[in-house]
Amino acid sequence: MEKVLQDRWTSKIVLNSETKTVTKHLKTKNFTEYDFELYKKVSANNPYFIQVKEHIDDVTYTMEYLPKVVGNVQSYFANNKFTKQEYIKLFNLVTGVWTSAMQVSADLPEDQFYVHDDFKFENIAVCNSKDMGLSFKLLDCDCWHVMNGTESLDTFYYSLFKMSLLMQRLNYV
Repeated sequence: MEKVLQDRWTSKIVLNSETKTVTKHLKTKNFTEYDFELYKKVSANNPYFIQVKEHIDDVTYTMEYLPKVVGNVQSYFANNKFTKQEYIKLFNLVTGVWTSAMQVSADLPEDQFYVHDDFKFENIAVCNSKDMGLSFKLLDCDCWHVMNGTESLDTFYYSLFKMSLLMQRLNYV
């Protein structure tokens, strides 16, 4: 049985509840086989990336299902207190995904970097389970691209700045 999780002008995301597989169909951009292979490389052995499963075509791919999503980081922490350990988990996501991206970038030509071009707290899922507490996953696999120049790294520095602001908020426990 299929359930539409999201249908926006940019993409449609559908859950197959029997196979627990999520399919994303892009409406405004492509996710090529090359993009898919680079993403598999950057996300290998890193728990903060949502895992892709199958590249169907340049606008469709499947990915893991996240069963306990309670929102995104931006909305969740605007309305809930967070602990030191949760902050550390989020900090580890931010630095961990960019460290993995720099490792992939090392194999690219001198003027190119592998970056997430829409890295923001709204694109980080907050998951909650009784045994693990809060955990985080970076969404939008199709936002990772090879880009020219170091200006493409701005979203990393912006996310670190937002982390420092988050830490200063009064909702810290």
